[in-house]
Amino acid sequence: MVTKAKIIACLSLFFFIFAIAPGSGSAMETVVHPGQSIQVALNDASEGDIITVKPGIYYQYVEINKDNLTLRSAAGPDETFIFGTTYCADVIQVIANNATIDGFSVSVNATTKDYFNNNNSDVHGICLNSNINNCVIENNNVTNTDIGINLNTVKDFTVKNNEVSNNGVGINLFKSDNNLLTYNLVHSNDYGIKMQTSTDNLIYNNSFNNTINAEDNRKNSNKFNITTFGNYWSDYKGEDVNPEDGIGDTPYAIDNKNRDYRPLMNSGFESSEPPVTPETPAPYQPVAAFTAEPYTGTAPLTVYFTDNSENATSIEWDLDGDGIFETPDASSPAHTYEEADTYTVTLKAINGTLNNITTQEITVNPAESPINPSPIKPVAAFEFETNLLMVNFTDCSENATTWLWDFGDGSQSDVQNPTHTYTDPGNYTVNLTVSNENGTDWELATIEVLAPSEPSDPVFPIANFSSNVTSGEAPFTVQFIDLSENADSWAWNFDGDGDVDDYFENPVYTYETAGNYTVNLTVSNVNGSNSTEKIDFIIVEVADDSGDTGDSGETGDSENLVSSSHRSGGNGVGSAKIIRKEKLEPVEESDLASGSNSQGENSEKSDEYKALKVQSDMANNVEASGSEQEDGGNSAPWVSLPCAVIGLVLVAYLMNGGKKR
Repeated sequence: MVTKAKIIACLSLFFFIFAIAPGSGSAMETVVHPGQSIQVALNDASEGDIITVKPGIYYQYVEINKDNLTLRSAAGPDETFIFGTTYCADVIQVIANNATIDGFSVSVNATTKDYFNNNNSDVHGICLNSNINNCVIENNNVTNTDIGINLNTVKDFTVKNNEVSNNGVGINLFKSDNNLLTYNLVHSNDYGIKMQTSTDNLIYNNSFNNTINAEDNRKNSNKFNITTFGNYWSDYKGEDVNPEDGIGDTPYAIDNKNRDYRPLMNSGFESSEPPVTPETPAPYQPVAAFTAEPYTGTAPLTVYFTDNSENATSIEWDLDGDGIFETPDASSPAHTYEEADTYTVTLKAINGTLNNITTQEITVNPAESPINPSPIKPVAAFEFETNLLMVNFTDCSENATTWLWDFGDGSQSDVQNPTHTYTDPGNYTVNLTVSNENGTDWELATIEVLAPSEPSDPVFPIANFSSNVTSGEAPFTVQFIDLSENADSWAWNFDGDGDVDDYFENPVYTYETAGNYTVNLTVSNVNGSNSTEKIDFIIVEVADDSGDTGDSGETGDSENLVSSSHRSGGNGVGSAKIIRKEKLEPVEESDLASGSNSQGENSEKSDEYKALKVQSDMANNVEASGSEQEDGGNSAPWVSLPCAVIGLVLVAYLMNGGKKR
């Protein structure tokens, strides 16, 4: 019985053979290598031409817009990849009749998918639309799209031997009629197959394993089985009481409207009687190619040949250049050339009625002739350094004369060591293709680029300070203590007059005149400044000179006499007996900080320390002035004596006065 499906298959085969049969036109084949544009080859092709794509990764949008074109890979979907870009939501789009797409892995990266989803567009792996007819989609892998294979307003299509996985919808038909879908592996999609407003489609011998396997909104308009076989459905709950036929005993419900009346019990298509004998495909145009090693040398020279032809069912050699083709037993023959000469070796690749030939010269030199070196081919390699979105690439290739970089985001460069800035963070596959006069090589690497971090808030300084004491009799020496935060510089005003008196972090200042003093500290860093002011922070009282003048002290040792002058207030000069510096060492700094005025030993110790501290500062000043005098200063020796006397009186007063109180 002749079925409608058989008639459609025969007509499709007839038109396909007619389109590529010898003599039907000047069909040509164009070969595309990694780094070249598939679209340019399609644009330059004529109707009926074949575009063969070599193994590699191609980041391109592809559109077939001429009738009777064949786009095929040279090595199949495991080695030939087409990744979509942001130029178009369709990775491969067909808007012409009688097109064939054969043997590609079709996908998009997450960045491209998010771009179109954010712009309310679905990403299609292979999209066929615009009322076209009689196209063949076979032997492809389609992944990571919104719709894997989309048939939109088309008819008389054949979709077979494809693997469609990890998509939103595996295969979608919209207003598409009379199409054949068979031997497809459809799995791991949200929907396996969706059929919307589509009729008279034949779907059988497919394997469906998805979240939802099928949906058809037209009752009894499409057929999910033929007389012998249906499809494998992962969620089929029926049984097969006759396991020899591998067909379930109860129909599989596509939905509430449609049924597969011959559901298969396994996904292997292991039936012994296929429903339709597959047609023998028309032969591809063979491409003859071979290598010779070595191709030059001294006689006698043995050369080993290796056949690298494509799409050839048989080959023939002319190894000695006599014009007669032989058919050696091996596809990699060896031949010895006894005499010096140049021999033209010819290889013929044959596929059915089609053939292709290629030649190469073998140069055999006399023994004394120099041997030419073997050709040096390039080897691709590179390194990269990422700095957020910017990546510096360094070429590490060998023997390269040209470079072509594909950065994985649709951008390319022919600079040897480029720098590329990506627009968005993410993972990108970078391809470097290098060439020289002897060949081409390529290298892949996946890189990760990161988004720049947000700038941190500036850190401002906060002024604060304290001191070891805050009140005492003139002259009154105070150690100021910086308590600021985040400060790099300090400006002190000790007497409230607005002028900067010191720039040290923890300065010492002596007040000579009684009064209440306001202290101001301004601190700064690269981000700004801050000030704090403490009003009447330091209180200086008039010295009490009515007490006992005290012991006149030791005499005779000139080291004990110094002259002293104090900062601030007046410019008075005096002298006093100064206790040696060694006597200051046992006095703890905490005694000065405590400022104790209690009776007894603590009071005496505190007052004595004050005296010793003042005396020490005076001694340091005198030593400094003494060194200036030794260096040729103008200070006269008689000035030191009155100052020493005044100093002695001051020390005796302070020490005895404290005891009286």
